[in-house]
Amino acid sequence: SPGLVNGNYTNMLIRQQPPTSKDIYFNDPYVSNGNRGQCVWYVKGRACEIIGNSRADASKKEKAMETMKSMRGNGNQWYSEHLTSVFGSSTDYRYPRAGAIAVYDWTYNDAHGNRYGHSVIVEKVEGNTVWVSQGWNECAGAYGDSSWGCVGFSYKTYTIEQMKNLGSSDYKFIGYVYLLD
Repeated sequence: SPGLVNGNYTNMLIRQQPPTSKDIYFNDPYVSNGNRGQCVWYVKGRACEIIGNSRADASKKEKAMETMKSMRGNGNQWYSEHLTSVFGSSTDYRYPRAGAIAVYDWTYNDAHGNRYGHSVIVEKVEGNTVWVSQGWNECAGAYGDSSWGCVGFSYKTYTIEQMKNLGSSDYKFIGYVYLLD
């Protein structure tokens, strides 16, 4: 798939480019395309892609995939018993791992009093450097347009210390969900 490269930290394929309509894990039945571009849409599709391409045995992979496909909620709700009962987890930002979902709360409310939070995927960790990929909807409004043209994406680095708040006072770390455990 375009945008996926072999990582040198694990055998996990690293996503450096945004998904496209041809990437199966970013379409039904893996994700709902009604919220295409939102961080949780991206995290769910990317998590399914990581699990689907993992070396896990078939029964573990099936349980992990079904758990992920049934996950719902805002970005700050992805560190949940629903996921942590199936996958490894940590509430310590100092322990990122390739193939983890990093979950954040917002430190502010939006104009309607909501705190949706944010979730990203840890793609690679080397020393003190953490590479993450993330998605968002670039079109107007909280829910915006769900067309492929509205998918925002970045692949960028943070230090482990920056993982505490994604380098911004707007985010507060909640936890990691380790998909490859």
